[in-house]
Amino acid sequence: MKFFHSLIFCFTATMCLQAQGIFDEVINVPEGYAPTEVIMPPSPLDTQILFIGGVDMVQTVETYGNPAGEAPAKEWHDFIGFTPDVEPGTEDFGWISINHERITRDDKIGDGGGMTVFKVRRDENDKPVKVAQTLEDGREGVFFNVDFVNTVGETGMNCGGISSTVDGRIWTAEEWFRTSNGSIAGDEDNPGVRDTSDFTISSDIPGWDGVTVKKYENFNYMTEIDPRQAKAIRKQYNRGRQPFEGGFIEPSNKPVFLGPDATPGFFGMFVAETPGDFTKGTLFAYKHDKEG
Repeated sequence: MKFFHSLIFCFTATMCLQAQGIFDEVINVPEGYAPTEVIMPPSPLDTQILFIGGVDMVQTVETYGNPAGEAPAKEWHDFIGFTPDVEPGTEDFGWISINHERITRDDKIGDGGGMTVFKVRRDENDKPVKVAQTLEDGREGVFFNVDFVNTVGETGMNCGGISSTVDGRIWTAEEWFRTSNGSIAGDEDNPGVRDTSDFTISSDIPGWDGVTVKKYENFNYMTEIDPRQAKAIRKQYNRGRQPFEGGFIEPSNKPVFLGPDATPGFFGMFVAETPGDFTKGTLFAYKHDKEG
């Protein structure tokens, strides 16, 4: 309880301080004044297009019996995560991970949602430039499709997620909650997942390996990916099944704060037994009126 309140207080205080720093000049407007022109100061931000969904081609692995190759990247970008390259002597900056929040059928990329990863470095003008890579599975190129199909099963509606400031690990959130096998499909013009047979889980999370569930019950989890190799690592079955929007890894690398995109919603917390090992731990739900 105290930690939750402290977290909220720190966030609120930070926002107030930032607002004071931006809006620290009071402008008195004469009564009855009706402006006809608004002048905005130039933006201090530089913009640069690095990736375009539906245009840029991603490198794929063998999927649904189709050979590895390339395909147009999925679209509807949402979450953007970053994993720094901390290897000694490297000139590369790190990996960018982008979610695609939609349901669509794709023979090469995989049905459901999706995710694209690529690497960047800074050039002599301190501008990010894309880096060509060769992955362990043999894929070569710049943009890579994250393989969910052959690792943890399809995802759906990849919305927000977690970009850990502790070690750069990335989790993608499957948002729109699925309630039946029929709900994992799109419409006639945008069909979703092709296979609605039961799914048998393969997992290193205790109690989940070998469990068979309905197809739709394997959706709506936080899913960890490896942006360096463009593949999924695990669905975090032990964090609960929710319409996840995002989360935050506390600096000790044990508590994970979680939130669904739902009304009414609730605030969750998963606490790992060992820092950085999220296969074992305890899931909590915040109760606002709980005493103590």
